[in-house]
Amino acid sequence: MGKWVRITGILLVLGVAAYVFYDHALKGHKKALEESLERDRAAWQTESERLEREITELQEELALKQEAKLPAEKLHEVFGAEVPDVAPEKAPIGCDALERKVREFFDYLDGKNYIRAHRLEKGTLEYFRTLAGKLSDHPPAVSAEFKDPFLLMHNVAHFYRVLGKKGLRVTLDVIVNESEIAEPVGALLFEWFSSAERCPDGLNARPSPGTLYEYAGFFLNSVGGRSYLLRRDSRVRILTTYYSVLMLDRANEDGLNRHGVDIRPHIDSVLEEVRNHRGLVYQKEYIDRLADLKEQYAPTTDPQDQGY
Repeated sequence: MGKWVRITGILLVLGVAAYVFYDHALKGHKKALEESLERDRAAWQTESERLEREITELQEELALKQEAKLPAEKLHEVFGAEVPDVAPEKAPIGCDALERKVREFFDYLDGKNYIRAHRLEKGTLEYFRTLAGKLSDHPPAVSAEFKDPFLLMHNVAHFYRVLGKKGLRVTLDVIVNESEIAEPVGALLFEWFSSAERCPDGLNARPSPGTLYEYAGFFLNSVGGRSYLLRRDSRVRILTTYYSVLMLDRANEDGLNRHGVDIRPHIDSVLEEVRNHRGLVYQKEYIDRLADLKEQYAPTTDPQDQGY
């Protein structure tokens, strides 16, 4: 009798042990399966979000291409059969071709009725030389506006004071009437302005890097400059700010940032504006360039590495 009791007890213990082992193994397998499923679910979720972002970006890019198109007929009228590929981030145009395209733009302006109404005796290129000379000789104040109310008033009226009523009117007429081609012309002129190191100034009209820096700082860092841009339409304001940032970056590289303008907040500001604007043909190129600058000027542990 005692023998059977011991055997029964042993079997009972073994059965309980087997059950416990089986239950533990089952739970372990279940846990491993759940963890595997959770990893798969997370991976699929990540992939799904990635695909959704790509679809959204493609839809936005398609919508942008549908909404913002360059007027091919007008570009042909400006530049003839050889429309320059002046989209941002493209390879630089050769010096001769660059100068030729700039001259073609001014020749195109000479044929417009709204320009003829101003009766410019020597044409728009010569008039541009005159205006550029005045702006170079009388740069605006980039800083210290709030220390001198008189200086602030001068800055707000800077272009009227320097260019005069006619010069300002001609400039604004070009901005308004050529708004459709503002992007390619803006890219062309910026490349011409930036080509001083590699190309001679055959047109004798290119502003100096120092002058370009002063006006970039004016638009970015002064009340007068910002108030001027706020009176323009959003595309002109964004393009002017964008190219001012690029000019300030070049000034940093060349050691010309004598006013110590911090480029970083202006990169962030114009990047946000570019992203939210749906009428820019070169929007992607602008965003890519500004993103590169944002990374370039990211804070470092060494203040000497800030680049401004």
